Amino acid sequence: MCLCDNEASHDKIIRVKPYLQNPTDGGITVMWQTSVPCTGVVEYGTSPDSMTRERTLLDGQADWGTMHKVRLSGLQPGLKYYYRVISREILRYGAYRKTLGDSATSELKSFTLPSPASKDFTAIVFNDLHQHSETFKALCKHIKKVDYDFVVFNGDCIDDPQSHAQATRFLKELNKGVGADSVPVFYIRGNHEIRGAFSTGLRNLFDYAGGNVYSAFNWGDTRFVIVQPSAIAGKP
Repeated sequence: MCLCDNEASHDKIIRVKPYLQNPTDGGITVMWQTSVPCTGVVEYGTSPDSMTRERTLLDGQADWGTMHKVRLSGLQPGLKYYYRVISREILRYGAYRKTLGDSATSELKSFTLPSPASKDFTAIVFNDLHQHSETFKALCKHIKKVDYDFVVFNGDCIDDPQSHAQATRFLKELNKGVGADSVPVFYIRGNHEIRGAFSTGLRNLFDYAGGNVYSAFNWGDTRFVIVQPSAIAGKP
Protein backbone atom coordinates (compact mmCIF):
# COMPACT_ATOMS: atom_id res chain seq x y z
CA MET A 1 0.00 0.00 0.00
CA CYS A 2 1.26 3.48 -0.84
CA LEU A 3 0.18 6.86 0.44
CA CYS A 4 -0.82 9.03 -2.51
CA ASP A 5 -3.31 11.71 -3.41
CA ASN A 6 -5.62 8.93 -4.61
CA GLU A 7 -5.61 5.33 -5.79
CA ALA A 8 -5.20 6.42 -9.39
CA SER A 9 -1.95 8.16 -8.42
CA HIS A 10 -0.68 4.98 -6.82
CA ASP A 11 -1.36 2.92 -9.94
CA LYS A 12 0.21 5.60 -12.10
CA ILE A 13 3.42 6.00 -10.09
CA ILE A 14 4.50 2.69 -8.54
CA ARG A 15 5.51 -0.16 -10.84
CA VAL A 16 7.74 -2.31 -8.59
CA LYS A 17 7.67 -1.90 -4.81
CA PRO A 18 10.98 -1.49 -2.92
CA TYR A 19 13.25 -4.53 -2.63
CA LEU A 20 16.54 -4.94 -0.76
CA GLN A 21 19.82 -5.71 -2.50
CA ASN A 22 23.55 -6.06 -1.79
CA PRO A 23 23.68 -6.18 2.04
CA THR A 24 27.48 -5.90 2.17
CA ASP A 25 30.20 -3.67 3.65
CA GLY A 26 27.95 -2.10 6.27
CA GLY A 27 25.31 -1.04 3.78
CA ILE A 28 22.28 -2.10 1.80
CA THR A 29 20.70 -0.98 -1.47
CA VAL A 30 17.02 -0.13 -1.88
CA MET A 31 15.66 -0.51 -5.40
CA TRP A 32 12.24 0.13 -6.92
CA GLN A 33 10.62 1.13 -10.20
CA THR A 34 8.08 3.76 -11.15
CA SER A 35 5.85 3.84 -14.20
CA VAL A 36 6.50 7.54 -14.76
CA PRO A 37 9.67 9.62 -14.33
CA CYS A 38 10.14 10.48 -10.66
CA THR A 39 12.64 11.69 -8.13
CA GLY A 40 13.33 9.08 -5.47
CA VAL A 41 14.52 9.30 -1.88
CA VAL A 42 14.78 6.81 0.98
CA GLU A 43 13.97 7.76 4.55
CA TYR A 44 15.63 5.46 7.10
CA GLY A 45 16.73 5.21 10.70
CA THR A 46 16.70 3.05 13.83
CA SER A 47 13.41 4.64 14.88
CA PRO A 48 10.36 5.39 12.70
CA ASP A 49 10.12 8.73 14.52
CA SER A 50 13.65 9.86 13.63
CA MET A 51 14.77 9.12 10.11
CA THR A 52 17.23 10.72 7.72
CA ARG A 53 16.98 10.97 3.94
CA GLU A 54 19.26 9.50 1.29
CA ARG A 55 19.15 9.84 -2.49
CA THR A 56 21.40 8.98 -5.40
CA LEU A 57 23.57 11.74 -6.87
CA LEU A 58 25.18 11.50 -10.30
CA ASP A 59 28.08 13.95 -10.54
CA GLY A 60 26.34 16.12 -7.96
CA GLN A 61 22.91 16.02 -9.60
CA ALA A 62 19.92 14.20 -8.13
CA ASP A 63 19.13 11.08 -10.11
CA TRP A 64 15.63 10.72 -11.51
CA GLY A 65 13.76 8.49 -13.94
CA THR A 66 11.85 5.23 -13.63
CA MET A 67 14.63 2.96 -12.27
CA HIS A 68 15.56 3.84 -8.70
CA LYS A 69 18.58 2.63 -6.73
CA VAL A 70 19.64 4.22 -3.43
CA ARG A 71 22.58 2.95 -1.36
CA LEU A 72 22.40 3.24 2.43
CA SER A 73 25.91 3.21 3.93
CA GLY A 74 27.47 3.32 7.38
CA LEU A 75 24.89 1.01 8.93
CA GLN A 76 25.52 -0.80 12.21
CA PRO A 77 25.32 -4.61 12.09
CA GLY A 78 22.72 -6.14 14.37
CA LEU A 79 20.57 -3.01 14.56
CA LYS A 80 17.05 -2.91 13.21
CA TYR A 81 16.53 -0.16 10.65
CA TYR A 82 13.22 1.20 9.41
CA TYR A 83 12.81 2.67 5.93
CA ARG A 84 10.37 3.88 3.30
CA VAL A 85 10.75 5.35 -0.17
CA ILE A 86 9.18 8.51 -1.56
CA SER A 87 8.65 8.94 -5.29
CA ARG A 88 7.68 12.34 -6.69
CA GLU A 89 6.48 12.55 -10.26
CA ILE A 90 8.33 14.91 -12.61
CA LEU A 91 5.95 16.37 -15.17
CA ARG A 92 8.52 18.67 -16.75
CA TYR A 93 12.27 18.82 -16.31
CA GLY A 94 13.29 22.14 -17.77
CA ALA A 95 16.59 23.97 -17.65
CA TYR A 96 15.29 26.64 -15.28
CA ARG A 97 12.02 25.24 -14.03
CA LYS A 98 10.81 21.81 -12.98
CA THR A 99 7.16 20.89 -12.60
CA LEU A 100 6.35 18.20 -10.04
CA GLY A 101 3.23 16.07 -9.85
CA ASP A 102 1.84 13.50 -7.43
CA SER A 103 3.95 11.63 -4.88
CA ALA A 104 3.80 8.13 -3.43
CA THR A 105 5.24 7.01 -0.09
CA SER A 106 5.79 3.31 0.47
CA GLU A 107 4.75 1.35 3.52
CA LEU A 108 7.20 1.48 6.43
CA LYS A 109 9.43 -1.62 6.44
CA SER A 110 12.49 -2.79 8.37
CA PHE A 111 15.66 -4.84 7.97
CA THR A 112 18.67 -5.93 10.03
CA LEU A 113 22.24 -6.52 8.83
CA PRO A 114 24.00 -9.50 10.41
CA SER A 115 26.65 -9.15 13.07
CA PRO A 116 30.08 -10.47 11.96
CA ALA A 117 30.05 -12.75 15.01
CA SER A 118 26.66 -14.33 14.29
CA LYS A 119 26.83 -18.05 13.58
CA ASP A 120 23.21 -19.00 13.11
CA PHE A 121 21.06 -17.86 10.20
CA THR A 122 18.53 -19.22 7.74
CA ALA A 123 18.69 -18.75 3.97
CA ILE A 124 16.12 -19.79 1.37
CA VAL A 125 17.46 -20.81 -2.06
CA PHE A 126 15.39 -21.13 -5.24
CA ASN A 127 16.72 -22.13 -8.62
CA ASP A 128 15.45 -23.16 -12.06
CA LEU A 129 12.03 -21.60 -11.60
CA HIS A 130 11.98 -20.64 -15.29
CA GLN A 131 9.21 -18.12 -14.65
CA HIS A 132 6.77 -20.85 -13.59
CA SER A 133 4.48 -18.81 -11.36
CA GLU A 134 2.42 -21.72 -10.04
CA THR A 135 5.53 -23.66 -9.05
CA PHE A 136 6.90 -20.65 -7.20
CA LYS A 137 3.62 -20.03 -5.38
CA ALA A 138 3.50 -23.67 -4.31
CA LEU A 139 7.04 -23.49 -2.95
CA CYS A 140 6.31 -20.26 -1.07
CA LYS A 141 3.58 -22.04 0.89
CA HIS A 142 6.30 -24.15 2.52
CA ILE A 143 8.26 -21.18 3.86
CA LYS A 144 5.43 -19.12 5.34
CA LYS A 145 6.38 -20.12 8.88
CA VAL A 146 10.14 -19.98 8.32
CA ASP A 147 12.01 -17.02 9.83
CA TYR A 148 14.65 -16.60 7.14
CA ASP A 149 17.39 -13.96 6.95
CA PHE A 150 17.95 -13.69 3.20
CA VAL A 151 16.93 -15.30 -0.09
CA VAL A 152 18.95 -16.48 -3.07
CA PHE A 153 17.49 -16.93 -6.53
CA ASN A 154 20.23 -19.20 -7.77
CA GLY A 155 19.96 -18.81 -11.53
CA ASP A 156 17.48 -19.69 -14.31
CA CYS A 157 14.65 -17.93 -12.49
CA ILE A 158 14.07 -14.86 -14.70
CA ASP A 159 15.13 -16.89 -17.70
CA ASP A 160 15.34 -15.97 -21.39
CA PRO A 161 14.21 -12.36 -20.77
CA GLN A 162 12.79 -10.84 -23.94
CA SER A 163 11.79 -7.42 -22.61
CA HIS A 164 11.91 -5.17 -19.59
CA ALA A 165 8.17 -5.69 -19.09
CA GLN A 166 8.48 -9.48 -19.09
CA ALA A 167 11.40 -9.52 -16.67
CA THR A 168 9.74 -7.00 -14.37
CA ARG A 169 6.52 -8.96 -14.25
CA PHE A 170 8.20 -12.04 -12.76
CA LEU A 171 10.57 -9.93 -10.63
CA LYS A 172 7.49 -8.51 -8.91
CA GLU A 173 6.19 -12.02 -8.26
CA LEU A 174 9.50 -13.17 -6.80
CA ASN A 175 9.89 -10.09 -4.59
CA LYS A 176 6.34 -10.38 -3.26
CA GLY A 177 6.61 -14.11 -2.65
CA VAL A 178 9.64 -13.82 -0.34
CA GLY A 179 9.03 -10.36 1.13
CA ALA A 180 12.03 -8.73 -0.52
CA ASP A 181 11.13 -5.38 1.07
CA SER A 182 12.14 -6.81 4.47
CA VAL A 183 14.86 -9.37 3.71
CA PRO A 184 17.68 -8.92 1.18
CA VAL A 185 17.54 -10.95 -2.00
CA PHE A 186 20.45 -12.12 -4.13
CA TYR A 187 19.64 -12.61 -7.81
CA ILE A 188 22.30 -14.81 -9.39
CA ARG A 189 22.71 -15.11 -13.13
CA GLY A 190 22.29 -18.58 -14.61
CA ASN A 191 22.95 -19.71 -18.16
CA HIS A 192 19.37 -18.84 -19.13
CA GLU A 193 19.66 -15.28 -17.81
CA ILE A 194 22.22 -14.57 -20.53
CA ARG A 195 19.77 -15.48 -23.31
CA GLY A 196 17.08 -13.23 -24.77
CA ALA A 197 16.79 -9.68 -26.06
CA PHE A 198 16.73 -8.17 -22.55
CA SER A 199 19.56 -10.29 -21.16
CA THR A 200 22.03 -7.39 -21.20
CA GLY A 201 19.48 -5.11 -19.55
CA LEU A 202 18.67 -7.55 -16.78
CA ARG A 203 21.54 -6.38 -14.59
CA ASN A 204 19.87 -2.95 -14.29
CA LEU A 205 17.21 -4.59 -12.13
CA PHE A 206 19.78 -5.61 -9.49
CA ASP A 207 22.66 -4.30 -7.43
CA TYR A 208 25.42 -6.88 -7.43
CA ALA A 209 27.97 -7.11 -4.61
CA GLY A 210 31.18 -5.51 -5.86
CA GLY A 211 29.42 -4.40 -9.04
CA ASN A 212 30.02 -7.74 -10.76
CA VAL A 213 27.75 -10.69 -11.51
CA TYR A 214 30.39 -12.84 -9.77
CA SER A 215 31.18 -11.88 -6.19
CA ALA A 216 31.67 -12.96 -2.60
CA PHE A 217 30.10 -11.78 0.62
CA ASN A 218 29.95 -12.57 4.30
CA TRP A 219 26.83 -13.34 6.30
CA GLY A 220 27.89 -13.50 9.90
CA ASP A 221 30.88 -15.82 10.16
CA THR A 222 30.11 -17.58 6.85
CA ARG A 223 31.66 -16.74 3.47
CA PHE A 224 29.67 -17.12 0.27
CA VAL A 225 31.22 -17.14 -3.22
CA ILE A 226 29.04 -16.51 -6.27
CA VAL A 227 30.29 -17.88 -9.59
CA GLN A 228 28.75 -17.24 -13.00
CA PRO A 229 28.44 -18.93 -16.38
CA SER A 230 30.56 -17.32 -19.05
CA ALA A 231 29.09 -15.86 -22.21
CA ILE A 232 30.96 -15.72 -25.51
CA ALA A 233 29.17 -14.49 -28.60
CA GLY A 234 25.85 -15.00 -26.84
CA LYS A 235 26.53 -18.66 -25.99
CA PRO A 236 27.18 -20.09 -22.48
